[in-house]
Amino acid sequence: MPRRKGNFWFAIGDSPWNKPLRLALAAVLLLAAVLAGLWLRQYFSAGLQPQSLTACYVHGEHMRLYFRDFAPENIDLQAQDGTVYRFATDSRALNEGMTWIDMPDGLYRLSGDSLTLKAAPGYAQEGYSLTRRGCNRHWRLYGSRGDLFLFLSTVEELPEDVYDVIIDAGHGGEDSGAVNGSLRESDFNLQASLYMAELFRQAGLKVALTRDGDYSVGQEGASAGQVDPYIAGGRVDTVYNSGAKYLISNHLNASSYGNCRGYQVYSSVRCDNRWAELTAAAWRKAGMAANDDFTGLVENGAYKRYTREDPQTGSDYYYILRECGGLATSPRRMLAAGTREERELFAGAEALLLEYCFIDNDQDLAFWQEHWQALVKAAVDAALEYWQL
Repeated sequence: MPRRKGNFWFAIGDSPWNKPLRLALAAVLLLAAVLAGLWLRQYFSAGLQPQSLTACYVHGEHMRLYFRDFAPENIDLQAQDGTVYRFATDSRALNEGMTWIDMPDGLYRLSGDSLTLKAAPGYAQEGYSLTRRGCNRHWRLYGSRGDLFLFLSTVEELPEDVYDVIIDAGHGGEDSGAVNGSLRESDFNLQASLYMAELFRQAGLKVALTRDGDYSVGQEGASAGQVDPYIAGGRVDTVYNSGAKYLISNHLNASSYGNCRGYQVYSSVRCDNRWAELTAAAWRKAGMAANDDFTGLVENGAYKRYTREDPQTGSDYYYILRECGGLATSPRRMLAAGTREERELFAGAEALLLEYCFIDNDQDLAFWQEHWQALVKAAVDAALEYWQL
């Protein structure tokens, strides 16, 4: 039978190896077709887009992964022994993201909805957990041969310039905050913050403060109108420099007519209310009543206040919550200031703003002066419970 010119199979020739070679080539082609089919299945099931990582935002001790045109319902972390840890991604609360605090040390390969997750070559991001039982967890998210991995290891201490928690003593210097006669909010804020730092250190945490004296943060001796929290050394910059996972900003309140009483606890509009509720409950137990009279009330003196009172913006009114939480909380002013690289804002602190009482109300002020240590300790105990310490 004459050979057909150009036919691939007959181009092999009539050697004794003809049949085995044909079978081998057929097997290779079949394998290639199977692999191509599997790849196409993943490709199309991921919404016609590769499932490559576009951003990783860390808020406190919780991580959020973002992919282009791909939003998995679950993120799976598979250990080398086959154990899988699953994190649901359906919650919008930043403090319900993926966390590593209860996972064993080791290497994990990441997948989303059973699809392997990808990362650009050379991609890497790392950080630390809160100090627990005298040690910390170091995590490193990175790409290797295109796939996305998380490596966890236990370290005995944090780097010198990384802290667990940072405490903000509100106001300071010429910025007195609210007043009642000669009594200044800034002085009480500092008093509370120094005691709070002492209690957290006793619990084994590494603590930083935005200020430890009576001065304006970032510009010592400057008037309140000149202080910019976004400049180098300002409040927001100080929080990021600390590498802290959590932030507490201490304040006393004031009203227009001096007739308001009670505590207020503000948490980010992008988090759930667990930390705020624990703090509010601890203050009620300590004898302080809630103030439920202002915009943004959730319940029992716990508040979430949106920018311009518009929940559709999804952004916090108070800059200490919005600007210090990393890119996850949309720190638009910090980005506009241009004082930090955007990559430095991938991680931010989960924060509470505490208003212990109304300094311009004599009954509140008297309760504060007699019980301020109990109120600070209650806030510390609530934080330790929330952080699982």
